[in-house]
Parts: sequence; C-alpha cells; structure tokens
Amino acid sequence: MSPPDNMRRVTLPIEGLATGDANAVVTWNPGVSFDSPLLVILFFHGREDNPQSFALTHHRLPEQVAAPTKNVILVAPTMHVSGSVNADYLASFGSIVSLVEEAVLAAGKAAGEIVERGEVRAAILQAKLHLVAYSNGHVAWSRVIKTLRSSPQAATTLAPIGHSLFDCLYWSTPLMDGAEHVPSEHARFSNIGRAIPQSAFITTHFTSNNETLSRAKALKVMVENEPTFQLHEVVPARLDARNIVLTHLPTHRHDEAVSTRHELSRVISAVPGFDLPASPSA
Repeated sequence: MSPPDNMRRVTLPIEGLATGDANAVVTWNPGVSFDSPLLVILFFHGREDNPQSFALTHHRLPEQVAAPTKNVILVAPTMHVSGSVNADYLASFGSIVSLVEEAVLAAGKAAGEIVERGEVRAAILQAKLHLVAYSNGHVAWSRVIKTLRSSPQAATTLAPIGHSLFDCLYWSTPLMDGAEHVPSEHARFSNIGRAIPQSAFITTHFTSNNETLSRAKALKVMVENEPTFQLHEVVPARLDARNIVLTHLPTHRHDEAVSTRHELSRVISAVPGFDLPASPSA
C-alpha cells in the first residue's frame, strides 16, 4: 500500500531510535497550519515486525489524523525492540523536546508549510501533547510520564493535554501504580496515578481478548472513588482533564485496537480547541 499524501517515513536526528532508512513516521491533517496552535500526537508502537507499515495498514494513522477538523500532526518514532521497546531516548525533557521539534520540522517540510527551524520553535510554544500508546508502547508512554514529572519545564512547555492507551493498561504503568496487589474492589489511585488525570484526560481502549482487559475493573473502581473524576464508557463529545474513558471495543483483534470505529479519530475530535483555521496558511 502506497503512503498517502499526508504521511512520510522520515529520518529524525534523534539518537536511540531504530536504525535504517527511516526512524519515524509523520502524518498530519491536510489543512494543517503551523501559525495556529498545534496538537502534537506522540504515538508509541508495540512489538510489531514493521511498525512503519503497521501504522498505515492496521492503525490507519494518516486516515485517522486527516478525518477530524483539528490542527494536528502525529509522529510515531520507530524504536529498537528487544523483548520490549527501548525507551531510553525519552529519558530527558530536552530529548522529548528535540523529538517533537524534529518531527514538527519534518511534517512541516513534507506538507510544504514550513522550512525554518525558528518557525518550528514558535509553533511548539503554542503546542500541546497528546500521548498515545499501543500494546508494548506503554513502556515508552510510562517513560515520558516519569520524565515530565521530574521536569519543571513541562508545566509550561509541551504539557500533555491527554493520554490514550490502546490495549496497554499494564499494572506497571504510572496510572495503575499500587493497584496490582489488592483486590479490584479495593483499588485506589496512588498519588502518582491520580496526578495524571488531574491535568489531562485519559482514554483506555480494550479489545475483548487482550490481557490488559483484566485491569479495567480495577480502574473503574479507582475512578468511582474519586468524586472529581468523570467516568465515560465511550469517548464523549468533549474531553477535558479529569475525564477518564474506559471503553470496550467491538473486536477481539488486538491489531485493530486503534483503528476499530476510527477510535483515535474519535479522541482527537473530542479534544477542545485546536480547530483548523478557516483556510490553510499560505
């Protein structure tokens, strides 16, 4: 399958990513404007044999990013995989900023909308992150969370507006910290876990045969015991901080978790703000 016009396989000058002709996929809404606030999605793949091809053929990321009327770009870094994805490249705030900067530059050039690094840095000052993990990508998502929690700069620069976890709600994720060793009916958020939805929405998505579905019961109890959090069974029309979605997808196929019902598009559409301008920037 040939890549669509709004997707490129690119090589980002980021140490620690997989080696080869390209080490990331970038895709963008065809009407994207780098003069308006950007929603930047960091998408972390799992243990797929060919994550770049999988992004197109199974996750259908270009199609899902193009569908909502949102000013959005997505970067899916291609990581080393040896039993698990290697997320060491996300160990510092500076490395996360560099990843976003290089991805925005690559997407802007490919879209014919931006050429100067100064324009990229100006765009990032207005941007927010939406962190998305699929399967073993929870390792990279967790690493970003830990890095941002230890970085004071993250409060004002590239602060996450939301998180989406597709078939990857493992006990080891920060969201489920401390909930593994108690009965589900006694599960409660730890201070670490509670801090995530206090500042950003959370969406979780489960296929019927995935092992992480067993965590859904615990998460439901955790949310119900937090009176300021709002639980949803499907993606609502608007997602704000303290909104937590726990949705069961109408498929048993793990490789369809992201694309079933265009679930990622649903989430992007529900993010407040970041609407496309009336006409693309010249």
